[in-house]
Amino acid sequence: MKAMILKWDESNKYKGKSFNDIALELVDGLSYSSVTDLAEDFFQERNKKEAEKLSTEINKLKKKRAAILSIQKQLNLFKIESLELNETDWFGEMSPRLEIEYKYIGKADLKSPFEISIELKEINTKHAISIQSHGYEKEDYVLKTGESVYPTIILEEAKERNPHIWKNLKYPIKNPKLSDYNLDLKIYVSSIYANGKKIIMPKIDIKDMETELKNLQSEYNKILKSEGTLDELELTDK
Repeated sequence: MKAMILKWDESNKYKGKSFNDIALELVDGLSYSSVTDLAEDFFQERNKKEAEKLSTEINKLKKKRAAILSIQKQLNLFKIESLELNETDWFGEMSPRLEIEYKYIGKADLKSPFEISIELKEINTKHAISIQSHGYEKEDYVLKTGESVYPTIILEEAKERNPHIWKNLKYPIKNPKLSDYNLDLKIYVSSIYANGKKIIMPKIDIKDMETELKNLQSEYNKILKSEGTLDELELTDK
């Protein structure tokens, strides 16, 4: 392996030489124990470089995660106060409708412009029933603490895709458990202006980032535990 790395890193020096030629040069005149020491020194050095590389990646990812969490905290300005299922006329047919009360919980008045995004998906297929963005852009629009906005979602597609779920329901249904209807609701502030600067909610999923961090940390810990011996590589008899 060291011969391969040398041929790659020092291509001019080893130009025209095969991996076997380079390997023979490295061990020429060495005893078995010296060859073993050489191999283990190489693996230990490789582990050190790999650990440094992983440490850098982990630190970068942690900084990125901290920045995203900071933005999420700044945009955590609302909470779902209530949900209600009702029926409404939809092109001559009665269709279920989800009504949302989304309450502003920030301490200071929220002035426009700001934007709220809504994602409603099926749980089992992740199919998007509705993807909406509600922009509040009027210069005089202000929300005070405790005031709410009231977005709605027509559920005709959800009904068509799973008609058995929507049969024989009696409306209104207050604060329904959406999972009972194979639905998952995500609603959040996607952007605001604060101190003359636009703050945008990152589209990166923190859960995916946490999984990546966990995998990198596991790989890093595994390298730290390694002593870089040939026994660990199962190249010699134990």
